[in-house]
Amino acid sequence: HRVTGVCWSQSQPTQGTRQGTKYLPGRGDTFGSSLSGVGSAPRPWIQSWVGWLVHHPVFLFPLVRERRWIGIWKRRRKTKEKRGSFELKEEQMERKEFSIEVLQKTLKFIPGEIDFLFAFPGKTTFEVVFKTRYLYDKCVRTVEREKEVNLILDKFLIVPLSDRLDKKVNVIMYTEKVKIQDISTWLLQYCDVKTSMQMTDDDGIKNGLYKFDIILKKERDTDRVIHLPPVIQIGAVRGHVFYPGQPQVCRRCGKEGHKVLECIVVKCRNCKEEGHSTRECRKQIICNLCGQEAHAFKDCPVSYANIVKVNKTDKNGVGHKESGGS
Repeated sequence: HRVTGVCWSQSQPTQGTRQGTKYLPGRGDTFGSSLSGVGSAPRPWIQSWVGWLVHHPVFLFPLVRERRWIGIWKRRRKTKEKRGSFELKEEQMERKEFSIEVLQKTLKFIPGEIDFLFAFPGKTTFEVVFKTRYLYDKCVRTVEREKEVNLILDKFLIVPLSDRLDKKVNVIMYTEKVKIQDISTWLLQYCDVKTSMQMTDDDGIKNGLYKFDIILKKERDTDRVIHLPPVIQIGAVRGHVFYPGQPQVCRRCGKEGHKVLECIVVKCRNCKEEGHSTRECRKQIICNLCGQEAHAFKDCPVSYANIVKVNKTDKNGVGHKESGGS
């Protein structure tokens, strides 16, 4: 079979024939489409412009460097910090009040420029995730400029979360059986603990909230920050861990991109491996307080209850020997 193509030219496109069929050039023709009988030859001014640009490649450099000018190569750039932590120095504030009075009225942001706003227990720490890095930088500049004349901004300390490893961690435990000393021991598996505090309400009644000042660790090989798990388990008791800059991960498998209700991963709570449940685990029991093998939490030598028992035993033993010797 013989196929007659349509040649490109600088003159006005003319009619042609292809296997006895009348052919009228249309829009969007290329060399390949002209062979199939669809489309038309490109316009002359486009040919001349493309040809000139190819022979002058220096003008392509700014387009490649600033690819957002023409909207091509929509590859995601490396993620830059877009979130900041607002920490109240002394007072407390509700989330809605912070959003309206600070972000919208004082800093002049509209809700469409803010992606997420997290309020942490205690009403003293707020984490703001802006839509872009530019908006975050704008927020920092505005606060630095206005805090001397605006008293409400002087109450806050703004922290870029990627620039520091020290965090203020909130742990919630809905039981009186877990001691703050054991929570500190559990945290030591992942970070360095500087201070700890058990919180109370306005009447001085304990509410199950604990605050810790910690320093996150980094992996030696990759220099990646080791974040805390979102769930704390000591013995059979489970609690929740919150802090500014915490990745949003699944509470079952620890991976990003989905929630625990959508998770299909089977993960063992004992050895932390995937593929089998805790009941099916054949490895030695691992203490979820210190991370060591061959003993459970109730027998852990570093648990607060066992340390108290050992100290009492030592005191009673010393006292008995002294009384017997006299």
